[in-house]
Amino acid sequence: MRQLLGAGERGRAGVAAYKGIRASALLGLTGTALGIFAGRPIFALMNPDPAAVETGAAYLSIVLAGSPFLLVGLTCEGIMRASGDTRTPLLIDLFAVSLNAVLDPFLIYGWGPAPRLGVAGAAWATVIAQVLMVGFYVVAAVRRHPAFPLARRAPPNPR
Repeated sequence: MRQLLGAGERGRAGVAAYKGIRASALLGLTGTALGIFAGRPIFALMNPDPAAVETGAAYLSIVLAGSPFLLVGLTCEGIMRASGDTRTPLLIDLFAVSLNAVLDPFLIYGWGPAPRLGVAGAAWATVIAQVLMVGFYVVAAVRRHPAFPLARRAPPNPR
């Protein structure tokens, strides 16, 4: 993509970005299917202790269910960095990590109005932070951020 932008072909770079985001979302859906249907067996392969399998599978299932957001967020971050903007993804990531850290105790221990979810609360905090991270990238795309080329079609290659 950096080569396309350097060659002045923003439209083709936008198509590459669009296809990358779409592929990330589709790959993330595979992770979601694994989380829903195979979270417990996957974690059981790692640890035979039944208590650890129970809590670990709960965490793994939730995090894998949110994997489309993780992969799309990482792809959007890569697009902006490849376009030469490293500051915006840094700020978005800093927000997401900070939000995750703030939400963790509320959802793990049930502070305030939040329910006490234990290890599953940590997973939900992660997924919520990732969803909001993708939301910021969507806002950047809708506002046509200069470092976020996004297009479904591009003019034909002049060669």
